[in-house]
Amino acid sequence: PNYNRSVKAAMMRVLDDTIGKIIDAIKNKYNLWDDLVLIWSTDNGGPIYHNEAASNWPLRGGKATLWEGGLRGDAFITGGYLNKN
Repeated sequence: PNYNRSVKAAMMRVLDDTIGKIIDAIKNKYNLWDDLVLIWSTDNGGPIYHNEAASNWPLRGGKATLWEGGLRGDAFITGGYLNKN
């Protein structure tokens, strides 16, 4: 197993769990969900050189390249303020 990939996977798991707790608190503890628009975005593709743990597959290239893997990133928008339709 690749140590760097294991560390990055563990970091993503903690991040995912923490975001879930924050959203749960916004919805249930503070009752703010209906007034919220949450925008989550990355900066660009992940670093794939020098034993970095990122993978931009199926896109070609990585961070600091002009290929799709270095330019594209994921994002989503959610929140109770958004129209259900």
